[in-house]
Amino acid sequence: MSGILGLGGTVSAQGVSSAIGDFGGAVSDLMAVGGMQQEATAFGQAAALEEQNKQIALESGAIQQMQQQRQELKVVGAGQADVAGNGLAASGNALDVYRNSMAQGALASQLTGVQTQVNANSYEAQAGAYRGEQQAAESAAKAKQAGGIMSAIGGVAAIGMML
Repeated sequence: MSGILGLGGTVSAQGVSSAIGDFGGAVSDLMAVGGMQQEATAFGQAAALEEQNKQIALESGAIQQMQQQRQELKVVGAGQADVAGNGLAASGNALDVYRNSMAQGALASQLTGVQTQVNANSYEAQAGAYRGEQQAAESAAKAKQAGGIMSAIGGVAAIGMML
């Protein structure tokens, strides 16, 4: 059978099936792009939340360190008041107690600082992982879109071959 426009093409079941398959693939690919773009957006939002969590952790750690320093000063101040209230001189054992209290407070503050940084680093690493997932989803969406376009072109070409 000669083509519809008299161009010599042949309409066959195989050709029609191929064209329909190409168009079906194009529709499927192009429909999937929206889902992939939504996935990329979700990963971007998750990364932004992790970055906010990092900032909150750093601020919280700084507040905790300030609270520990205040407590340290209260303990040392109370100790000095006790020594003075008992009529003792700020020397010898009293100085040793002050020094130990200050050292314990400094260690507690440093430990809080280290733990704060560990938490912040964890949030930063998770944010980086989410950013990587976001980029992968964006790339997959672009590839799927290109595949859908190519399938549509294949369908048009298959129809053109039959005309």
